[in-house]
Amino acid sequence: MFSEERMYAKLKAFAQAEGLDETYRALPYMRSCHQGQTREPARGSSRSVPYMAHPLAMACHAHAMGIRDDTVLAVALLHDVCEDCGTDPGELPFSAQVRGAVALLTKDAGRFLAVGRKVALDEYYGGISGNQAAMLVKCLDRCSNLSTMASSFSRERMARYVTETEEYVLPLLEEIKRRYLDWNDAAFLLKYQILALLETQKALLSGQ
Repeated sequence: MFSEERMYAKLKAFAQAEGLDETYRALPYMRSCHQGQTREPARGSSRSVPYMAHPLAMACHAHAMGIRDDTVLAVALLHDVCEDCGTDPGELPFSAQVRGAVALLTKDAGRFLAVGRKVALDEYYGGISGNQAAMLVKCLDRCSNLSTMASSFSRERMARYVTETEEYVLPLLEEIKRRYLDWNDAAFLLKYQILALLETQKALLSGQ
């Protein structure tokens, strides 16, 4: 959707100008971790998208909404490096705040197998709801994924994603609005975007 190199350069310039040290250091670390990885191509297309386009878009999205929190932007860039690259959250060379939020955003596949999807999701989102940065980054992640899933997800996966978003992600946005007044505008914009995307996905699923 967007040039990953331009997003990278834009975020690097913002981080330098605004003194966002962890964001600045997260950029090359994220790129190294996701080197060679790609996102699922659109159905009927053979073109793969570099995986790093996803975290870069999330960080650019947050910054465009006025989020200047160094932890949030760094976590947006790093949120998949443990789950998808085999890195232990405790070994990330970043602050305890960044490591903690990334750990909460990292799904434990074994836990889902052990206790079932519903219980594991309750636990997963319950943990996220106690961490300010993780809450916002999860909502950014969901908005990003909703915007591209129609071209790559199966109908069954889309339906599960829509249900999970309504049950877990939208309540996170309400919590952000209630508890973190400085992020009210960002939460409003994300809710508006997510609800619009959900209506589109529901229409596709119903065949309208």
